[in-house]
Amino acid sequence: MGDPELLLPNPEQKVKAVCKTCNEGWMHDLEQKNIPLIGNLIQDIALSLNGIQQYHIATWAVKMSTIGDFLARNHRPLFFHQAEREQVRVATNLPERTTVWIGRHKFPDHIGFWGTNSWSIDKTVHVFITTVLVGHLVVQAVTLQCTEKWDGTHMTVNARDGPRP
Repeated sequence: MGDPELLLPNPEQKVKAVCKTCNEGWMHDLEQKNIPLIGNLIQDIALSLNGIQQYHIATWAVKMSTIGDFLARNHRPLFFHQAEREQVRVATNLPERTTVWIGRHKFPDHIGFWGTNSWSIDKTVHVFITTVLVGHLVVQAVTLQCTEKWDGTHMTVNARDGPRP
């Protein structure tokens, strides 16, 4: 797997990755749904998230992933296909074979936005991993795309536990 690339070196930077209609429309609505949830998690306020809240955060994470993919477009072809981006925009459906993890970061003074774009050794599985870190909140979205060899096959992404304090 390739090394993560810092997708947004300056968190204050404004990014022109989407049109005004999307930025002020569905993306704004998604942000508004998530501000209370994400704001609390950033500040290390524990919440019990129901399924709908988890889905809203997951959709936000995938939106961030598609933006991260776009930011790296000068270095490589886009990972997400137009149909996948439309699926998120129109129906707020996550792309097939997408998994999102929500976690807590120990140190509140960190901020980051990283992406990893990699192929399996035999070039049959392509993966895009986006990690967003703000305050105590860390969110990671993993999307797999498969060639015809694996099309229609159920795949499982397993997370490994990291070090615990």
